[in-house]
Amino acid sequence: MSAHFKHPKIAEFKQYISERPELKMQVIKRERSLQDMFEEWYTFGDVEVEESTERVQEESSKTENDWVNGLLDALSSFDASQWSAYIKQIQSALETVQMVISTLNTK
Repeated sequence: MSAHFKHPKIAEFKQYISERPELKMQVIKRERSLQDMFEEWYTFGDVEVEESTERVQEESSKTENDWVNGLLDALSSFDASQWSAYIKQIQSALETVQMVISTLNTK
């Protein structure tokens, strides 16, 4: 197919992509498709550069580590007697729920 039969927007998009090597790399690495980029560009007039999955994974692992460290700090601040009291309260609440359910089942 010769170039003069192509839609003018396709030529504009090719020029747009050729000026943005980071977008070309996302296509080469198969992180995004040209079709998706074209639709975004055609609709919004611009294509956002997405973060690489490696960077996103690094950030999420840091967040998970922070969360785990916070949880471990909180757990280490409790003593055994507090844990025992909490477990007894939970056990008591569960027994009450069991009794209510059994009385509802008999009706």
